[in-house]
Amino acid sequence: MVGPPVSEGHAFLPIAAWDQPGDVAAMDQLAFRDLHRKLYSHRQRMEQIKGSYDIESSERDAYKRRVRAESMKQSRLRHEELAELELKQQNTRLVERLCLATGLRQLFHLLVCMCF
Repeated sequence: MVGPPVSEGHAFLPIAAWDQPGDVAAMDQLAFRDLHRKLYSHRQRMEQIKGSYDIESSERDAYKRRVRAESMKQSRLRHEELAELELKQQNTRLVERLCLATGLRQLFHLLVCMCF
């Protein structure tokens, strides 16, 4: 086995020397109040933590992301179609200029009919 089994949990890091509470009976009043203040703020933070995973908000976020992705996909496809149409128009204008320059007007009309 590579690591410890999952059921054992993780090991806690040792408390730093400056965070270790001294003997409560030997504490002065300021240190005792500071210890209680830390314990009280820790208890408040622990009570404010959500006890369960909020599935509804995750589903809402996922739905919003899917809608945004679909919108971006539609926009990308629309831009690709516009670019393709612009390219076809440029090609048509180029063929028209070439045919008019060489005097092949009938060839131009034939090519335009074949393209569209």
